[in-house]
Formats: sequence, C-alpha cells, structure tokens
Amino acid sequence: MKSTIFQQSLRGKTVSIHEHPPKQKESESSNSPCLLPLARRICYQPDAMACTPKEFGELFPSTKRILIQHDDTSPDGNLNLRADTEVTVSQGRKVKLTLFHLRMYDLADRQFSLRRYQRQSGRELCSSKRKYLRPAVEASSTPKRHPLSMALRKMSFKTIPHKPRPKSGPEVREDDSEDDLDFLATQADVEATVPTATIRIEFSNYAQVELSHSSRGDGKVYDFEYWGEKYTWRRNVYQDGPESVFSFELVNLNTGTCIAHITPDRLSPRQVRKEAGQGSWIPPCSMRILEKQISTDLGDVIVATGLIVLTDDCIRRHWHEAHRP
Repeated sequence: MKSTIFQQSLRGKTVSIHEHPPKQKESESSNSPCLLPLARRICYQPDAMACTPKEFGELFPSTKRILIQHDDTSPDGNLNLRADTEVTVSQGRKVKLTLFHLRMYDLADRQFSLRRYQRQSGRELCSSKRKYLRPAVEASSTPKRHPLSMALRKMSFKTIPHKPRPKSGPEVREDDSEDDLDFLATQADVEATVPTATIRIEFSNYAQVELSHSSRGDGKVYDFEYWGEKYTWRRNVYQDGPESVFSFELVNLNTGTCIAHITPDRLSPRQVRKEAGQGSWIPPCSMRILEKQISTDLGDVIVATGLIVLTDDCIRRHWHEAHRP
C-alpha cells in the first residue's frame, strides 16, 4: 500500500507529509465508505511544544484542563487531534505543551493511533479499530469438503481409547457429525465483514478495551470496562440560545461518580467561520479529569476513550452515519 501524501502550496512552498497507515485487507477497505475531510488551506507555526517524558510525568495525570483541537500546523490536520496543556513560566507567561496526539488513518473503520508527546513520537499509547463480525452462514445440504473439516475428521475421537457409555438416547449418525464439521469449517472460512458499533482499543501495555456505542433513554452512551470497573461516556445535549451544544461526562457505573468530562470551547462568530473555512469537523474542546488520585494507566484510558468517543460522535454527526452501527 502506498503511503498517503498530502500536499499543499503555502507561500510558494510545498509541504508534503508522508504517513504509512496500518495495512488493511482489501475486503475491509472496499466495504468501508469514503470519509475524507478537507485539507487545511492555511497552516500555522506550532504554538505548542512537545513535552518531554519527564515533563509528561509531572503534568499527567492531573485535574488541569486538556485542550483538544485539530492540528493546525499541517495540511492533513483535519485527520489529527492535539491534546495540549498550559503551563505558566516566567513572568506569568503561559506555554502550551502537547501531551497526546491522535492520528486518524481510516475514519470509517475507526483506525486511529494515539501517541504521547507529539505526532512523530515513537511512543504509541494505543491503536483502535472498528469491530467486525462474521455473517451467519447457513448449513448446506451438500457441504463442500474443506481442508479444516478433513483435518478434524482425521483427529476422530475413535482413535482415543475409552470405555463405552450406556445408550441414553437416540444415536447421532456419522453423517450428521461430518455435516457439523463441514459447517464449522465453512464458518471459520468466512471473513468478518459485518460492522458493529464497537471500537476495539489495544494499549501498548497489552490491555484491551471495547468501546460500545448505544442509545440509552433519550441519549447516547459509550460503555467500556477496565480492570473489572464499568464506565460510560454519556453524551448530553443542552440549548445555548438557539444553538444545541453537546458535552460528554465519564461515569464510573460501579460508584455513580463522574470522573471526567469533555465540553466544547465557546467560540466567537469569527472563530466559528474560521474553523469552518479550514474544514474543521471536530470543534475545539476541553477535557478535564476530576479525580485527583488516579493511576497513569487509568488516566491514559480516560484520555484515549475520551478522544475516540469525541471523534466517533463527530463522524456520526458530520457524515450523517446514523444509518450505520
């Protein structure tokens, strides 16, 4: 697969960005609808610095506000999200440091990569992908002979010595057993092509989280489980004058405690027009972790699931994906 190349002419210069997305099976890429945001017409000088591992350890996790926005420094910034924090330096001056960077390879398949520190960092925290299921296959009256079923037949239990059991019911015909083996082999050969509303997240520490979108009551929720604790990102909608505004809150279902939330930043009409002109489809937001004493691993899960929930929800609303799972 060729690398994705974004090119944009900026003040007489051409900026090229090469990214190598994860390899896909042809069936996956061909079945996915094309969701492609616009390239950003104007790129700015970075206003945030990548934090060092030492700075990261001092700044995260904490209850300080995390600023979420598209990466406005590159033409493909609408396929990237930055998660920054602000620190105060000498003479009260504030500086932005990037804590996390989310790279979006395939919006339809929810193929994302979350890294610490910056976009070019080799420290990938986790990757995600939409979960697919195998379509149901009906048993055929004349099933084909599959290599797997032949191998299973060779491993017949008749070769294992055992004591005969008393007959307690109708005997199972050998033909039925062979049909079952053929059906299992056929099912194993079927590719998973049915999309679900679940996103599977794999972390670098081998933890796995399944983030499931569903409707509950009048709202939308994203449920997941981590180390035996059940959590949900709950989507809330409220009216701000004539405008409907969304927000998310993360609730520990075992305790009922809200431990984090995501809210959109208030923008002026000029800023709204500017974002729209750049093709932005995820609004600038702020995330805040409310728990003061949490582990770094749980903090990573909160940020990862929060960014993916925000992105998934914006995909559904921007590209009208309501008809999909």
